[in-house]
Amino acid sequence: MFTPEEEIWLQFLGFMTAQSPQQVSLNCVENFAIEPNAIPSHYDASISNSLMLGKRAERFLSFHIQQHPNYEILAENVQIVHEKETIGELDFLLKHSEIGLIHLEMACKFYLYNPEATTIHKIWCGPNNRDFLSHKKQKLMEHQFPLLQDVRTQQVLHDLNISSDAYTQMLLFQNFCFLPAQYEGTQDGVDNTNNAGTWMNQDTFESLSFDRELFFFPKKTNWLVDPMYNREWHLLDAIKPKVQAELKNRNSPMLWVLHPDGRTERWFVVWW
Repeated sequence: MFTPEEEIWLQFLGFMTAQSPQQVSLNCVENFAIEPNAIPSHYDASISNSLMLGKRAERFLSFHIQQHPNYEILAENVQIVHEKETIGELDFLLKHSEIGLIHLEMACKFYLYNPEATTIHKIWCGPNNRDFLSHKKQKLMEHQFPLLQDVRTQQVLHDLNISSDAYTQMLLFQNFCFLPAQYEGTQDGVDNTNNAGTWMNQDTFESLSFDRELFFFPKKTNWLVDPMYNREWHLLDAIKPKVQAELKNRNSPMLWVLHPDGRTERWFVVWW
């Protein structure tokens, strides 16, 4: 499909250029903006093949910051440990030439809009319906950002010889949002032009007829990749056993779809 170098570059590009329809904002926290004209034209840092999608996204953001002339990374992935218990982690501590000190937290998430959710708190859920946007926002507000002010964190910063002066707190939340198949409703605060794709349950998927569509089954780290770059496509019968195996194990796979008119899409087929 891709060479190893192409694959990493396309993952990096997909993460950096994500147009999130769900703008996640938190009180007293500024949103970190990736400037389009500051995106590096290459990615040449080493990265482990076994690194999971979320940690991979952290490496991509770190590379971007390292290449930016206005930023200096003071520390990243700072573990806060007290009496052998891990209290939490600070993603990035930065110094900006104009802003000064910055505490940056980041998240890279895939969310499905579920209009049939039992509560409003579960209306944006992960592909396996086990994690929720509302819970992530709550964790950020109640734990991850307040952690900077914890006395145990201040001691860690002191030990690392990092300034504990006032920090501007910022959030980068790259989220890829999917709407139900054939959904015609609206969602507050969502820009429908930036939706990443469509989701459907197994019954809906198996009821559809595909005359000329082609498919591909990407691995999870390639969920970040725009399927328009894909060069390998298959008939549905060739990938259906993989889809069924994932669903049987209560995993919701992503599919890439190539339509006869040349359009490409991301689909999730959910087990629930």
